[in-house]
Amino acid sequence: MPARVSDDDPRCGLASLQKFQGEDLDSSARTKYQQEQLREWSRLQQEEQRRAQNQQQAADQLFYAKQNELDQRAVELQRAEEQCRRDINRFVRNYNDELVSQYQTENTRMKTENILLLDNQFMTSLKLKIFINYLFFIVKISY
Repeated sequence: MPARVSDDDPRCGLASLQKFQGEDLDSSARTKYQQEQLREWSRLQQEEQRRAQNQQQAADQLFYAKQNELDQRAVELQRAEEQCRRDINRFVRNYNDELVSQYQTENTRMKTENILLLDNQFMTSLKLKIFINYLFFIVKISY
C-alpha cells in the first residue's frame, strides 16, 4: 500500500508531512482527462465548422438560385416589353397606313369630282356655244 492514496487521505494527519504545496498526485489522470477534453472540443469545433460550411453552401446555393430566378424573370419581362413595343409599332403602322389609304382615296375622289365638274362645265359651255352658233346659223339662213 502506498504511503498515501490522495491529498485527502484520512490516514495522514496534519503532522505527517505527506501533503506538500504544488504536489499533484492526480496529474496523469488530469492530463489524460484534459487531452480527452481537448480532443472532444476539437471534434466539436470541427463539426461546428463543417456545419457552418454546409449552412454557408446551402445559403449560397439558395442565393444563386434566387439570383438566377430573378435574372430569368428580368429576361422574360424584357422580352414581353419588346413584344409589346413591336405590337404597338405594328398597330401604329397599320393605323398610319389606313390613314394614308383613306387620304389617297379621298384625294382621288376629289380629283375625279373636280375633273368631272370641269368637264361638265366645259361641255356645258361648249354645248352652249355650239347651240348659240347653231342658232346664229339658222337665223342667218332664214334671213
